[in-house]
Amino acid sequence: MDAPSNDFCHVGGALQSHDQKVPCLDLHPIVAHFFRFWLWLTTGMVTRQWVAVHRKHHARCETADDPHSPQVVGLKKVLLEGSELYRKAAADPETIQLLKEAIDERLKTESDRVSRLLMQLRLEKKDKAITENIQKLADERLLLKRLMLSGDYTDLSAEDRRALSK
Repeated sequence: MDAPSNDFCHVGGALQSHDQKVPCLDLHPIVAHFFRFWLWLTTGMVTRQWVAVHRKHHARCETADDPHSPQVVGLKKVLLEGSELYRKAAADPETIQLLKEAIDERLKTESDRVSRLLMQLRLEKKDKAITENIQKLADERLLLKRLMLSGDYTDLSAEDRRALSK
């Protein structure tokens, strides 16, 4: 992979990770999908794996544990083989733990958001649409809680994998 493609991938991955974490950065679904596709096409990684490696990079910046430090592995290697460095780091147990922590954090945030919406709806005057929305949100919250209790996210049903990929 050449350097401009690697840089674009890095920007796309960073935007994706911040779109997932920072509510004020809300990418249009088409733009978000494009960056997810580009990240997958150029690195073979899904966004959450990339985010875990990127978090490790920031946590261990410019040390021997940094997955892609130009000071440690050299600028040429980072620019020309950055995707390979990311894929290698994605298989590291510490990175896998960071990925689990990122998923845990995202699930808790989403569960809290759904719980707040449920409380608001339950305080409103009930009609059929609100009652249906309450049931839908309650089911969503139950699914999020079940995912949070699943542990390592390896043996998930198809429904749970779909929910986790949202």
